[in-house]
Amino acid sequence: MDNTQDPPSSIPKSKTVNSNVMYWTSEHDVLLCREVASENRFKTRKGSSQRSEIWDRIANTLNTCPKPFFAVDKRSITVSFPGALPYLILYLISNIRLAEERSSGIAPPEPTELENLVEEITALEETADAETKEDDESVKEKAEKEKAKATDMRRKALEKVSETMKRHSSENDQEKVKKIERRSGSETMLFLSKKAEKDQELKLEELQLKNEQHDLDAKRLQASIDQQRQFQQQQSEMRRLMQQLMLRQQQDQTKALMSLLDKLVNK
Repeated sequence: MDNTQDPPSSIPKSKTVNSNVMYWTSEHDVLLCREVASENRFKTRKGSSQRSEIWDRIANTLNTCPKPFFAVDKRSITVSFPGALPYLILYLISNIRLAEERSSGIAPPEPTELENLVEEITALEETADAETKEDDESVKEKAEKEKAKATDMRRKALEKVSETMKRHSSENDQEKVKKIERRSGSETMLFLSKKAEKDQELKLEELQLKNEQHDLDAKRLQASIDQQRQFQQQQSEMRRLMQQLMLRQQQDQTKALMSLLDKLVNK
């Protein structure tokens, strides 16, 4: 009985095999991970058009490979496989295998290309998340500085107006009063006009800072919601793939046992 099987793959195989139908093997996994690592989709924002374009390029590049045969599009490598790639499952399985080998005293073998690619992709994602967090903190810090600057300018302007009013109220000298009375109406209007313009500028700056802070808070809230949703999807997919892996292992063990029994019976 022939028990030869294709190399294990992290993505389920198609049951139909012919020259026009694609079915996944570990070789497909390696090529897909190569493209993901090369394009580094994590350098773009989640849900952005730039990230969508990267997935288009990955799909187009894979479809030009003469061997192994690919027939994929952006949807088939993103929507069909939650999290874009099941590399977290691969990484988890790899770590479990290495831990078991170390505990048994067996020297672990050199990591495969797929395991190295999985580790590289994971590192790229962690780096991108750290940079995004740093950028958000920088924007918030800038907004706080601008707000403090506007508040300080408004305070100084109010202090100058207050000082001017106090100075004018304390000028009891008759000659000074006469000079003030001789001031033309145009000078008074000019002073009031400049003061009104300055107050308007300060109000506009304060309003702009409030809007920027509101936008920043909204973006951070949405990013937190998206991250939590993605984490939940990945957890669900991890459980599903682990169940498939255990089922596949049980099936392989059953086939091997049946094959052994068949050989013993036929002797």
